[in-house]
Amino acid sequence: MTPEISILLDVSDVKMLGGVNPQGTVVVIDHHRTQGDFGSAAWIDPQKSSASEMVYDLIQALGVDITPAIASNIYMGIFGDTGGFIHSNTTPRVFRAAYELTKAGADPNQIAYRLKRTRSVKYYHILCMVIDRLVQSGRIFGSYIRYEDLGAVRATPDDASGIVEELASLSGAEMVVFLRELNPDTVHGSIRSKSADSALKTARAFGGGGHGMAAGFTQKGRADELIEQVIEEGLKWVSKV
Repeated sequence: MTPEISILLDVSDVKMLGGVNPQGTVVVIDHHRTQGDFGSAAWIDPQKSSASEMVYDLIQALGVDITPAIASNIYMGIFGDTGGFIHSNTTPRVFRAAYELTKAGADPNQIAYRLKRTRSVKYYHILCMVIDRLVQSGRIFGSYIRYEDLGAVRATPDDASGIVEELASLSGAEMVVFLRELNPDTVHGSIRSKSADSALKTARAFGGGGHGMAAGFTQKGRADELIEQVIEEGLKWVSKV
């Protein structure tokens, strides 16, 4: 059966769908500034912390009762996109939503533990390799993981999720770049910065997008060959202060 409506959440580029073709009326709900020109209708609000916050606003506007399960899922999405309420997109609205979602049944302690304190051994094997390859140019730090490295520890590219946030905690870093190979000839880059728009401008140079201080891209190539190019591009945009 062909759906009458397809709702795409947090999708800033149709390439993110992996070849899936949305059917019927396509509605896009997203908070990325670089959201592509697709969909029959789109609600784009870069001032929101996350698509989850937008869903919360939509539910409130529709007068839908928020069950503990709904509250937990929305809280988890907001927590994840704000980095645990530490990124610059953590606004008073975010704390108000978190407060109301907690009242509705979300468990902040359990959610924080699941997202921040349940890393696999494979994750730490990958992190050790990433730290070993860490390079610095000015106030930019960068590293990468190769596809064959993942195979050596029986990991997948998803096991490297979150490592860019580890690098972002480096003292003195104005920007961090983490590249992970999705397969032998495709690289996904994650960029975090403290300078307004520098991460986004760097990612755009490689066909990517995202937010001003948190962006990414995917393109053909090898991580060890791309890392210097990405750092060089980043140097054009980071604060010189």
